[in-house]
Amino acid sequence: MNKIYNWFIRRRMYIYLSTLLLLIFTQLITITVVAQMWKFEKIFKLLRYLCYFVLAFLACESFYRKVLHNSLKGMIRKTLVFFKEHILLLLFILASFTSMLVSKEMIPLILLLLIVNASEYDFDETLHLIIILNVIVFLLTVLGGYFGFLPDVIITRGDTIRHSYGYIYPTEFLSHYCFIVLMYIYLKKDQFGIKDFFLSNIFNFIFFKMSDSRLDFLIILFATGLGLLFSCRPGVLKKIAKSIYVNGILLFSILISFISSVFYNGNSSLFSKLNQLLSQRLLLGNNALSYYGLKMFGQKIEWIGSGGSGIYRTFDQIDYNYVDCSYLQYALSFGIVFMLVMILLYMLAIKHEYLENRNYSLFIFAVIFVISIIEPRLLNIQMNPFILLLGSIIMLSNKEILKLIKGERKNGTV
Repeated sequence: MNKIYNWFIRRRMYIYLSTLLLLIFTQLITITVVAQMWKFEKIFKLLRYLCYFVLAFLACESFYRKVLHNSLKGMIRKTLVFFKEHILLLLFILASFTSMLVSKEMIPLILLLLIVNASEYDFDETLHLIIILNVIVFLLTVLGGYFGFLPDVIITRGDTIRHSYGYIYPTEFLSHYCFIVLMYIYLKKDQFGIKDFFLSNIFNFIFFKMSDSRLDFLIILFATGLGLLFSCRPGVLKKIAKSIYVNGILLFSILISFISSVFYNGNSSLFSKLNQLLSQRLLLGNNALSYYGLKMFGQKIEWIGSGGSGIYRTFDQIDYNYVDCSYLQYALSFGIVFMLVMILLYMLAIKHEYLENRNYSLFIFAVIFVISIIEPRLLNIQMNPFILLLGSIIMLSNKEILKLIKGERKNGTV
């Protein structure tokens, strides 16, 4: 038995990384038309549940090894002492399970498993593998759609024809590329040069002409522009990459999302123009808040969108209720408590990254918080692997969290 366990420990990292990549792959497939062809949807669903099982096993093994010290003797006492000293983790577990049971969605539990397991591994090394997987899936999907191996879901906006090229909707096409670019900027850091800027935006312009995804096009242009500025003038990023600023962007993004939807008035010319610019997002947010309302622990909501419309998914347009805003959608589905816990985790992770001088983490976080106003990416592992950075703080003890809040690094310095 010891030989088997020792074999497992030696290969634990590879098991985790393989499971994580398989999970991200199966999640990425859901935004392509592949998942809705033949019996692939059922196959990928089975693979996702296999990944959930492995991640749960790894989390339990870690608890057995680190908390119980490889012994079930005194298990209840050790468990109670541990959670008494790790209130943040306990809060996250309770919020995740409660939200999962009430909303009947697996996402809260998946996030718990992902973040807890991520606490044991280096994020940068993991992201190198994740970006390779994303590039491969992106290229195969787009080329497959362009050359006719996969269906091209075509959406019209006025006289403009929007191509999806293998994705279920044109927005998913450029949004996926957007997050690949963000991963690339993060990994390159100060090495992101003029060549990277122009190459990224040449493809950005080509993909924009294909998909007509205006907001993602502008976000990529903005993010790469800042990435180039920060690489040429590192001091600029150091001056503005403060935890208070990034947390401010997070809170402002949340406030503007709720305020604009709650107070939306179709009779106002300003709101009407803004709503049209944002493709009816304000109206849909207002309708969802009015119809469903916010619940403490979430609720079961069947979000009906137009991904794959006309080929794989048909619906009456009057039933369309999909809310793209991350803050609204997740608060409505998973509840106020779960969202408050996730916001707390993000804010603590921001403080941690700031104290560790990881300025590019703060930059990417800020961009994602803005993107989350218009897209459901804040807790979306297939697009947003940066959520794994929350693993840096989830296992901190109460004392360590207090030191973090006070601005002390792990070695006690400020």
